[in-house]
Amino acid sequence: MAKIERIAPEAVQDNRPLGVKEAADFTGYSPKYIYKLVHLGMIPYFKPTGGRIWFKREDLEKFMFRGRVAADFELREQADRIMSRELVAE
Repeated sequence: MAKIERIAPEAVQDNRPLGVKEAADFTGYSPKYIYKLVHLGMIPYFKPTGGRIWFKREDLEKFMFRGRVAADFELREQADRIMSRELVAE
């Protein structure tokens, strides 16, 4: 069984860039999938010397938390607000 390495606690606390393995640990994706996301242009990255690629933690968080699906009660509240505006406008 493969050993899973975790991000060092000091790397989480500071603003150091993450390498592919650290980005995979941070997101829960495999390194292979991180490379695929880079290739597809789905996540921003840095490649300062044309070799290794680096990620900002905040960029990974933005990627992970996009595409939010609203809960039913949120959709109902939004529909109620829209209907209220339409009734006031009439």
